[in-house]
Amino acid sequence: MLEDLDLHDLPVFYNASFGHNEPKCIIPYGATASLNVSNKTFTIHDNACE
Repeated sequence: MLEDLDLHDLPVFYNASFGHNEPKCIIPYGATASLNVSNKTFTIHDNACE
């Protein structure tokens, strides 16, 4: 699909354990996050609760 839309350079975040699978991890809505494609890391920068 990315090739069809000429988005072949767009990074894709996949095979992450969140949602309705095991083990579960929570990704909070509205939190600031970054995806580093060079280091293959995903970082959430905000706290999920106060």
